[in-house]
Amino acid sequence: MAQTIFDFWQAYDIEGEEVKLHPAVVNLATAVVALVLEKKNLPLTKERKLEIKIEKPRFALPLVWCDENKIIQVISNLLDNAVFYTLKGGVTISYELVESNGKKYLKTQYSRYRRRYYRGQ
Repeated sequence: MAQTIFDFWQAYDIEGEEVKLHPAVVNLATAVVALVLEKKNLPLTKERKLEIKIEKPRFALPLVWCDENKIIQVISNLLDNAVFYTLKGGVTISYELVESNGKKYLKTQYSRYRRRYYRGQ
């Protein structure tokens, strides 16, 4: 996710815009639930009959200090990509791993995700 955030910053720089952050305490779980409901209604999700679900974490999710709009943009982009690259089956959102159509990517493999344009096998 760090690389995705960096890419957003670069896009602002290229456009000559100044990034204005408005940090606050954010409940990521609430934001993710709202985004999942939105993504379930995408035409592509419906066309492919994809299931998007959230795996309940084994730990209490902490509140985070961030710009809510910016983090929602990042998570939304990740979900859009998951829907786009999943042809059948579903997408599971986990706070410990990423799963797309049965393929699991552990957070221990995180260093590869930070590479620009990395896609899991």
